[in-house]
Amino acid sequence: MPVLKITFLLPSAASVPIGGFKVVYGFSSTLVHRGHSVSVIHPARVGPLSLLQVGRTIVGLCARGLGLKETWKPISWHTPDRRVRLLWRPFIHDQFIPAGDAVIATAWNTAERVATLSSEKGKKFYLIQNQEELFDDASPTRARATWKLPLRKMTTGQWLVNLGSKMGENVDYVGQGFDYDSPTFEVDKPIRQRPPSVAMLYHTATWKGSAEGIRALELTKRIIPSLRATLFGVPSRPATLPAWISYLQTPTSTQLRNLYNSVAVFLSPSWVEGCALPPGEAAQCGAALCLTDIGGHADYAQQGITALLSPPRDIGALATNLQRLLTDARLRETLAQNGHERIATFSWKRSADLLEAVLLRGLESPIR
Repeated sequence: MPVLKITFLLPSAASVPIGGFKVVYGFSSTLVHRGHSVSVIHPARVGPLSLLQVGRTIVGLCARGLGLKETWKPISWHTPDRRVRLLWRPFIHDQFIPAGDAVIATAWNTAERVATLSSEKGKKFYLIQNQEELFDDASPTRARATWKLPLRKMTTGQWLVNLGSKMGENVDYVGQGFDYDSPTFEVDKPIRQRPPSVAMLYHTATWKGSAEGIRALELTKRIIPSLRATLFGVPSRPATLPAWISYLQTPTSTQLRNLYNSVAVFLSPSWVEGCALPPGEAAQCGAALCLTDIGGHADYAQQGITALLSPPRDIGALATNLQRLLTDARLRETLAQNGHERIATFSWKRSADLLEAVLLRGLESPIR
């Protein structure tokens, strides 16, 4: 594999934990470890912008002392390899993007901008991490249209490969990794020694299913009065969250590892995901998985083998599966062990191998 100059374009800065950003940092760290030169661009604005907006953006940023920072460190919640160049830029434009061999969009709005860049920035790729036209804050028409842009497409979830195929698009699967070289998450507390307890990510986006997850917890509490539950997330504690449910706001990696190791079950009620990170991290720490039956869980979740699955938005079925896992120790321990072994196959080495192969094919041939 030749040494490559690779640029990833994120849609914004990353002052709080974001799963898709963590995936990009994971790829970047693995690639620089292999000798590649990797830059990650964090734009203040994605665009396209009018000349007036460009001028106002530059003036406003300069007034706040935010110039072109070559060594900008925007993230306190994750530490990529120090050799990854984390670059802050006012917007995505040729003059702010380094020349290279490959430039990779990581979200629908960055795909629009990558398509406009000059060829000296590198062959153009698109890392698709979810079906973004379904999101509350996306422009559905524009987001869906990015599937047809002249970019070589790759994705983190196998279900997205199938979705692209239905649209007549060739999409390469590269997956995503979980850290096993210097693991952030692993089993500290034996699976058999965990009391009836559940952890769940809380998110304000409706498609994350937090409302359904909380309702399933409430139904389960009626059946299992000793149930303990902890939610974690970036927002402040929800005002409507029942008092018996604990809440961790923006936990550190150490706090999250301790939480995953303290619970018997991890609950993920999402309606849609690319390839969800928190359930995989919880499985690394030995929690059994109670998940919705969606593509973003399917790469590592097999019904009755590595997880219990229920249809998204079906609160009754979700609560039934949760109660079954909490009351059937043998089933819970079997699924937890199987899930722990399954997620171990999702290494960054595996995903970097796949990504490198896609990049190499892209550099040697035109878009299919």
